[in-house]
Amino acid sequence: MTKTFLFGVGAQKAGTSWLYQYLVDHPECEMGVLKEHGVWVSLLGARKPSVQFANKATYLTNTLERMKALQAKGEPIPERMRNRMLGLADNLNAEFDVSYYLNYYERLGRISPNARLFADITPEYSTLTVDQMTTVRETMEEAGFAVKVIYLMRDPVERAYSAMRMRDRDVALAGKEVQKTARQRFSAALKSPYITNRTSYNETLETLDQVFAPENIFHGFYETLFTTDTVQQVCDFLGLTYHEPDFDLRINESPRNEELWPKQIAAARKHFDATYSYCAERFGEETIAGIWPHYRAGEAD
Repeated sequence: MTKTFLFGVGAQKAGTSWLYQYLVDHPECEMGVLKEHGVWVSLLGARKPSVQFANKATYLTNTLERMKALQAKGEPIPERMRNRMLGLADNLNAEFDVSYYLNYYERLGRISPNARLFADITPEYSTLTVDQMTTVRETMEEAGFAVKVIYLMRDPVERAYSAMRMRDRDVALAGKEVQKTARQRFSAALKSPYITNRTSYNETLETLDQVFAPENIFHGFYETLFTTDTVQQVCDFLGLTYHEPDFDLRINESPRNEELWPKQIAAARKHFDATYSYCAERFGEETIAGIWPHYRAGEAD
């Protein structure tokens, strides 16, 4: 049986965490210890190390501390904990050597020999170039995987605002005071590379088209993801049997305490016009206008 490798490329705040949890709960998948590996960003020179590096180091340190505590008590270390430690160690080393990345998936295959699907769902991969994505595809194909891509998109203005609110949430969770709310800094932050690059769906879609065959790319939308029809389509695309999802589950949700002002929405709609227009032409204006609430924002002006 050919194993499938899911190369999840985002978009950020477009439902990738919910999709990851759905696949974690799916009996035919082996999702390992992390959703976002980020190693291709590091390995291919876009940024070293990846934004996930610090989190992985913390997870590994915490796991080792738990193992040390069990050892001090003379208690056995559970196999699941050992596998987590090995997986996290491989992921850290993979930031600098791709062989550890391949070792990670080889180990997962031994842990779950009947699994059909393995994955790395890192939204930042949406910013990789054609050459970089080609390297990913060729590397995983040479390792024996059938490589498939899922790219989820969301109304650009909503995606950008959600990403900024996530920053507010993370600051608050760290026990710090939010100096300016997402709404207050929205207009200034809108044009930052962090926001713009991850919302340039047109550029990512063109890149994917040059690297992957059409039958190996799944385009989805946050606005229609949480439906039986879409989940069935995802399962069919990945070669999985349908598994009942939990549509009430929300993962990595950002609190929404304020709404954007109409002028902010209109300006953001104009800023992302290339993305809105491209998606309307590619997926149909009726479709995009029906699911993206800000597609027609500012038309009266």
